[in-house]
Amino acid sequence: MKSINELIQEAHQNAVNKGWWEDDRSFGEIIALIHSEASEALEDFRNGK
Repeated sequence: MKSINELIQEAHQNAVNKGWWEDDRSFGEIIALIHSEASEALEDFRNGK
């Protein structure tokens, strides 16, 4: 089983690979992006995915 630190590192690397760390963003923009991702996750959950 992976440790929490290993999971954090993997999640961060995934975000880097997806472009989350390419540009400087304002706090508001970061919150909006998080909200968008969370909304997509909720939609998938509701659709049984």
